[in-house]
Amino acid sequence: MPDRRQIPSIWRSRFDYFLIWGHGVKHADEIIARIASTESLRIVRIQYYRPPNLPRFVRAVYSHDYAPFHHLKAKTRYLLETEPLVLIVVVENECPGAQAVGTGAFRHFESPVIKVIKEDIRDRFNEKLADRRTENHVIHASDNEEQTDKLLKHIGLRTGIDLFLRRPNPVLDVVYHLQPFTEFKVQLVNADSLSCRILQGTPHQYDKLLLPIDQTPQTLFLKGHHDPYRSYLAKFTGWLLTDYYSLSNFADMAKRLDYQKMTSMGRYIVAERTEAGRLAVLDGVHRAAILNHRKVQSFPVVVVA
Repeated sequence: MPDRRQIPSIWRSRFDYFLIWGHGVKHADEIIARIASTESLRIVRIQYYRPPNLPRFVRAVYSHDYAPFHHLKAKTRYLLETEPLVLIVVVENECPGAQAVGTGAFRHFESPVIKVIKEDIRDRFNEKLADRRTENHVIHASDNEEQTDKLLKHIGLRTGIDLFLRRPNPVLDVVYHLQPFTEFKVQLVNADSLSCRILQGTPHQYDKLLLPIDQTPQTLFLKGHHDPYRSYLAKFTGWLLTDYYSLSNFADMAKRLDYQKMTSMGRYIVAERTEAGRLAVLDGVHRAAILNHRKVQSFPVVVVA
């Protein structure tokens, strides 16, 4: 099988990013919702990042642009006055396409779907003067996968986009950030035998509390108590929760989950046995909460050996 990077990106999916600058972070929920509403994009990571040196970071971001940075210096000067905090949303772009734009030093190819979303977000959230959009952009976006790879490495994800291509297990479909494992058993378990590690504290001073599945914010949400789950996402998304979660997505998942179909494709809930003998979920807390709420008597779970 050829290396995926040897296949032109117009013939395969690729990884793109949106970068929300400090003055746009207050609109993060709305911006992420706009990105997530696009069927051809799948959010694979949401991450806050505090550049230790904002001018150097701005230069690094735009050094991968098609135009020489000295052409962009004046256009990006406003960023040096923004809060040194950015939010990076990485997406798998299933239909990137290719469209030539710009002229001379600025000529390059970009994905039309990324371009449309970027401009829509700028139209909505850029500062306005005399009812006209300024060019103090709240968001930047990649033009190609190489730019995404370089940005991820710059913020400390040393494997770049290869991070999202990880297969923690050769036969199962599990999240990329799970620790690799090869030995496991598929066991029928009762929902009330499962526990989940739930974050406590703050993103910068936290621990994980092992709770029975029916006491988690996810299960409370399904029972109609939305505030614990809403607060949980608001506090930890982009810091310790880097997958994409939302109240509306979870509510929709609760209606549509077909766990039997998922397991037929290798997408099991994954758990491990703790020293105390409890089963702690590693991947699939939301699915487990839904099955518990539906009062499913037992269901198959991959238990890591």
